[in-house]
Amino acid sequence: MYSVNTLEIMAKPTGLDALRLNIDAIDDEIHSLLLRRTDLVTQIGNLKRASNREGFSLRPSREATIIRRLVAHHSGPFPVTALVRLWRELLSGQVMVQNDFNIALFDPSTEATYRHITRDQFSASGKVHLLPSPAQVIHAVASGNSAVGVLPLP
Repeated sequence: MYSVNTLEIMAKPTGLDALRLNIDAIDDEIHSLLLRRTDLVTQIGNLKRASNREGFSLRPSREATIIRRLVAHHSGPFPVTALVRLWRELLSGQVMVQNDFNIALFDPSTEATYRHITRDQFSASGKVHLLPSPAQVIHAVASGNSAVGVLPLP
């Protein structure tokens, strides 16, 4: 007959299952931290609106500072490019929490080059409106219909 302690030991996951349970717990912690960060970003947006500083929340210099800080402190086998990609998505998602974020894009390339660049910079979940001319991109930004305009180099 088994004692209670023996059954507890037998029921505890080991090896691969234990490692996966630890990863799941870390994922839950990361998700909770993302929700806390989003709450802070929402509070910042509310403060800006309350003080009539409601302008667009995209701050490239702030984003660059955050990413540089993270890269400078990064160590271990996790690829730095993946770290940067994760934070680009996170920061873009946080901008979308504060503002309606539309991107006007003119992409004359047949390989969708500028669509890929736009997605890499502003998130896969950003609202990208493909427009037929550079003039229409400029008009979309000037009229306030889009927060960002992306044009190819001349």
